[in-house]
Amino acid sequence: QIDDSAYLPIEDKSMGSDEWKLKEIQSIKSDSATLKDTDYNKLASGTNAQMSSAIDFLSSHNPSWSGYREAYDEFYTKDKRASIPISYIVKTSKSTLNKVLPSYRKSFAKNLANSLWEQDIYVTSSGSQNTILNFTGGIFASNKNIADMQTIMESDARHFGFKQIQYRWYKGANEYTFYDLKQ
Repeated sequence: QIDDSAYLPIEDKSMGSDEWKLKEIQSIKSDSATLKDTDYNKLASGTNAQMSSAIDFLSSHNPSWSGYREAYDEFYTKDKRASIPISYIVKTSKSTLNKVLPSYRKSFAKNLANSLWEQDIYVTSSGSQNTILNFTGGIFASNKNIADMQTIMESDARHFGFKQIQYRWYKGANEYTFYDLKQ
């Protein structure tokens, strides 16, 4: 499991000090090592929580990540102790996330299917790069049940990068209710 507690904003008076810079450099080096040493493809066979933690870790590394401050732009971009590893982290985390998200979405749907089969709800992913999450079950003949499930699933589906959720009340149905998810 990836510990993402290091990405919480640091609110203290030492920001910008030499001590703070050294701590940031250590944190950046740690992130770089984690990024290099973690097999993100293997996590696709893990739990939804493990994949979610990996998405959080990979998503947090961009110029607007929580540890980044406008006031310290100079440190992050001009101090080579920070700028070189940050550049590697940003580039690598973005490309890794783009590579693993389709398999994470497929695994997410499979894990959901395994947990919902007792309720006679079938779950699959479809579309280019598994960006559509499909729910099929008699329970979805009711619009209220669709709305309730949408409320429950929307946040997680968006987190995993799904672009749409579709609800059918029986397999092979040509008509379905769908929700487009804005990222």
